[in-house]
Amino acid sequence: MIKIKGNIYSTRVTTFNEFVAFLNLIKCDDIIHQEWDYFRYKFDKVVKWFYNHYLNKSLPGPIPPTINGIQVHLLDLYKLIEGLGGYLSVHFGKEFGTIGELIGLSKQDGDELKKCYIKYLDIFTSYYKTARGPNRRWHPNILRQNLKEKES
Repeated sequence: MIKIKGNIYSTRVTTFNEFVAFLNLIKCDDIIHQEWDYFRYKFDKVVKWFYNHYLNKSLPGPIPPTINGIQVHLLDLYKLIEGLGGYLSVHFGKEFGTIGELIGLSKQDGDELKKCYIKYLDIFTSYYKTARGPNRRWHPNILRQNLKEKES
């Protein structure tokens, strides 16, 4: 739980529904900007929970990942890409180099940053967006099975 501007927000993630609720919460920039470092920390924990407990897989690498000795904060990467319309918009707009510059990398590190996003956040984001899809009825176990089949 965290208190921001007199409001209490739950940041606990131990279920798929809490995962969805947390990602809904971090869409609220006015909330997370109040405690950015705290939300960076919680986002990393949610990524770890997602891989270790929900997918029952190992993390794809260390958190935070590094590119050329620079730490890449996954929350920052997630928010920047979502703010620019999502992965496809950034990919087709060839904006990974620009995002790299915004987070302290060089423009030439764009391909490595893209690989980092795919490695850590692509499936993470896919599960979230599928759960939030319009007019869909879902159950976390059905969603998990459908997306695992898609991976194969």
